[in-house]
Amino acid sequence: MFDPLELARQAVDYYIRSGKIAEPPADLPERFREPSGAFVCIKIEGRLRGCVGTFSPTRPTLAEEIVASSIKAATQDHRFSPLTFDELDSLQFSVDVLDAPEPVSGPAELDYRIYGVIVRAGGRLCLRVPARNLLALPEGVDFELQRFRVIRYGE
Repeated sequence: MFDPLELARQAVDYYIRSGKIAEPPADLPERFREPSGAFVCIKIEGRLRGCVGTFSPTRPTLAEEIVASSIKAATQDHRFSPLTFDELDSLQFSVDVLDAPEPVSGPAELDYRIYGVIVRAGGRLCLRVPARNLLALPEGVDFELQRFRVIRYGE
C-alpha cells in the first residue's frame, strides 16, 4: 500500500545521501498521479525542522510535488539550516494534500476545522491549513477568500 509519509522520508534520505532527486514509484494510486498542492513538514523530537509546500501544483503529479516539497523542507526552509546526514534517523514527517481552492463570499462559509483558507489582500497572500485557532481577517481592507480541503498524513 502506498504511503505518502514513506515517499517523503525516502525522498529526503536519498537526496541527503546522494544529492539526487528520487523518482516516485511507478505503481501509484490514481490520486497521486494527478497534480495537486502539498505541504511537507519535518520535525525532530516534536520541534519543527522544516516545512515547505504549495497550495497549487508546480509538478505534473502529486507524488512529484511531495518529493519536491520534502527536499525543499529538508534543505531550503529559510528558517533552518539544511538537514544533515546525522539527523536522518530522527525525522518525523507530515504531508498535507490540498484540494484545489474554491472562492467563498465571506467568513461564514469557512469552517476552520475542515477547511484551510487563503486570504489575498493588498497584493499579499496568507495561507492557513485547518486548525483549531481562527485566522484574524483584515479589517477595513478589501480581501478575497478561498477555502480548500486538506488530507493530512502523519502528526
